Amino acid sequence: MSPRRIEPPRTTSAPPVAGLTLPPSTGNQVRPPEPRTAGASA
Repeated sequence: MSPRRIEPPRTTSAPPVAGLTLPPSTGNQVRPPEPRTAGASA
């Protein structure tokens, strides 16, 4: 029951965490574009 209760809340935090989990999961494909987009925005 404890693990199940922590799973729902984790899914709600997944959206914000998904962004950070996607970059590392993709490798350098999402990391290079990030700095480039920041430079263009700056």
